[in-house]
Parts: sequence; C-alpha cells; structure tokens
Amino acid sequence: MKKSIFRFAALAMIAASACVSCLEDMVGKEDMEGMIGSEGSIDGSEVPEGGSEGNTNAGKLTAGEWRDLDNWNFWSGLMLNQDSAQSYSEYNSYWQFYTGNRVAVKTVSSTGKPVVGAYIVLKKGNEVICETRTDNRGRAECWVNLFTGQQIPEEELSISIDGVDMPGRIRVMDWKTDRFLDGQSDDQILFNGYLVDQRPESNDVDIAFIVDATGSMSDE
Repeated sequence: MKKSIFRFAALAMIAASACVSCLEDMVGKEDMEGMIGSEGSIDGSEVPEGGSEGNTNAGKLTAGEWRDLDNWNFWSGLMLNQDSAQSYSEYNSYWQFYTGNRVAVKTVSSTGKPVVGAYIVLKKGNEVICETRTDNRGRAECWVNLFTGQQIPEEELSISIDGVDMPGRIRVMDWKTDRFLDGQSDDQILFNGYLVDQRPESNDVDIAFIVDATGSMSDE
C-alpha cells in the first residue's frame, strides 16, 4: 500500500514536470519565465494578501481541520433536531450507521504521557462489541452496535486494554449532551480514562498523500 502511494506521488511530480517542459517548448523558456513572473503570479504582478473576497491565490497552501468527535454538541444537534433543514436524524437507518452510543477512551501512563497503540476491546460479557487502538493522543473511540443502533446497559459493558480488564463502570455518550453537563466532560467529550503501562516508543510513521483533483471548490 505504501509503495503504491509513493509511486502515485512520484508519477504526479513527473507529470507536473512534463507539463512545464511542454509549455517551455511551446512558448520558449524566457517567455515562460515572463508569464510566471518574479512574485509567483501569472502576469508578474504582486500577489495580494487573500481572504477578503474568500479567494486564495494559486501557490498558497491552506489547511484546516474539523472533527465531529471533538464537537459532539454540534453533531448531536444535527442528529436530534428533526425540525431543522440541517437535520440528519432520518439518515441513520439509510446509512445503517448509528453513532448515538459512543464510548470515548483516554489512556495515560504513570508519567502522564498518552499511551499510543494500546489495544482496546469493548465487551458485553465475553462478547466483543468493538475493538480498536489508541491514537497518538492516547485516545480511542468505541461504538456500541454501530451498525444496528441497539443499546446495551452501561453496567453490562466492560473494557480491556492490552488484555487487562479495566475496573469501573463504562460511560456511554449518546446525542443527549445535557446528560454530561456535570463537570466530568472534557471539550464536550465524556472520556473513560485509564492509567496503563507505557508501551515501547516507536519511530515508525505512516504517511499518506491525499490529492484532491476535483473542481467542486472554486475558491481553492
């Protein structure tokens, strides 16, 4: 998989180089440099600071992030507000994807560092409900019957981390966020927090190149 990603990135760079070479052949290298200009614009004029008109000039890299998991109140509002034009509650059965039974997990070591790559298993008795691993922040998300929406009482659930059963009652987050306005939530998230042994650190890194080649966003 990684080899395929790197091959794709390499082909993209080769294709871009070929396009530049073709333009130079058609208009000449000196004319090509004149078209690009010293400031990176097509006609050589100064590139203004963008933003006021909602447009960003070519050559400027932008980025952003939105995580529904970190904005759970917003997501819950979309799921619960059946009178709103932005309601998505009716699509749960259509998608067959029910996010109303969320179990958020946070792990830390005895030194306070997040535990990366810990193996998390959510169970009902001996039945495995969900399994996953913690991310680089020591967090993981489990879901109770994600594809059916069937609820399970919290007292029937348990969590094991790296094969060790964790004590305490599991707290499940639904879309009714007012349940969690009790001082225990962290950025709208009610974590099930656990102190676990620190795993050996690794220098391995997964890198993915994602290329958006669509024309649906005219401001990019």
